Amino acid sequence: MVGHTGNLESTIKAVSFLDSQIKRVIDFANENNITVFITADHGNAEITEDENGNPATKHTKSPVMLICSDKSIKLKDGK
Repeated sequence: MVGHTGNLESTIKAVSFLDSQIKRVIDFANENNITVFITADHGNAEITEDENGNPATKHTKSPVMLICSDKSIKLKDGK
């Protein structure tokens, strides 16, 4: 929810913390042969100001990633 504040510094701190926690989840999943999917329902943290320089607090239409962590899945040709 911090992305909805338009506060860049707070958003960076929140995303950095989330990154560290996701690493813990992925490490545990890998050690225990668990498949993990991670995604988001919308973008927001990637744009902090609107076209008028005001804090951007609404959802964006930016694409979001889908991350799958599973040791048995192999990518072909780096895709």
